[in-house]
Amino acid sequence: MRHGFSVQKMTITAMFAVIAILTSLISIPMPGGVPLTLQTFGLALIGYVLGPAGIWSVLVWLFLGLVGL
Repeated sequence: MRHGFSVQKMTITAMFAVIAILTSLISIPMPGGVPLTLQTFGLALIGYVLGPAGIWSVLVWLFLGLVGL
């Protein structure tokens, strides 16, 4: 049995990283001045659907943010 990433796992990881990116871009203005983003929902969705393997999607999302994308 091989351990590691298959093409299917890498694709799912990339798709959920895109979901994290898109949900962090959507903001709802609030009366107090601090906008509410859907980022928390996106990360909760990743954790719910992928479970512990969702950490790879979050790490990809963080890495893309660190390099300035």
